[in-house]
Amino acid sequence: MSSTSRDIRDHRYTISAVCAELQSEFPEVSASQIRYYEREGLVIPMRTGSNYRKFSYEDIERLRFALRAKRDYFWPLGKIRQVLDDM
Repeated sequence: MSSTSRDIRDHRYTISAVCAELQSEFPEVSASQIRYYEREGLVIPMRTGSNYRKFSYEDIERLRFALRAKRDYFWPLGKIRQVLDDM
């Protein structure tokens, strides 16, 4: 893995940056939807000392998978959570 891709994978993103990253494929995605997915256990972002969410590259990929599964296959969140946990 190159140092550039390692840097991208090690970077932490704010919830607004996650929305911006995902909106080209999922224009309807919102911060409230991401917070809901967090409450449902689909993603568990790191928290700063000030309690701000900081998402990893892997968190974004989990969200991308969940959003695709819901949109393309109409999977319920329980099934999505199970598949993510099994990965």
